Amino acid sequence: MLKSIKQELRHRLKEATSDKKVSPGTAIRPSLSHEAGTDGPPYVEPDCSHSAREDIEAALVKFMDAFNSGNAAAVGQMYTDDAALLLPDGKRVDDRKGVEEFWQGAIKAGMKNLTLKALEVEGSGNLAYEVGAFTLGVPSKGGALSTVAGKYLVVWKKGDHGTWRLHRDIWNLGAAE
Repeated sequence: MLKSIKQELRHRLKEATSDKKVSPGTAIRPSLSHEAGTDGPPYVEPDCSHSAREDIEAALVKFMDAFNSGNAAAVGQMYTDDAALLLPDGKRVDDRKGVEEFWQGAIKAGMKNLTLKALEVEGSGNLAYEVGAFTLGVPSKGGALSTVAGKYLVVWKKGDHGTWRLHRDIWNLGAAE
């Protein structure tokens, strides 16, 4: 029985990929109806390995737009309800409201021109992590902006509606590479 399932699976894989119905890297397994002994199409599990990166990079653009336009509420909405900021040399900031208040303080202090760049993104299921680099304009005592650079690590969590939100966020100054 197992040998016949393997043969059928090989046959269906060859058939599916020859018609270009399945992309490389896609996992295929027999359908439940096939496992029950009836003939049915194979179950095709989509290859979503690139999806988390694309979604997170799109979220970074929204984050930068919201921050750079001074919209701390929009920045806060990008975090999970139980998010945490792990500040360099500072106390942990918990929950979406606390995160929003933190970013509002940064905006009011004159920070601007935030850039974010994802260097690594890996994910599985509803969790992903991102390692990235940032630059940020920070006002000096005289009022002139100086640009600081740093690196960050974010744990992203995908919600029920498929939206990736920042769940844990930590950063520090210094070159990312």
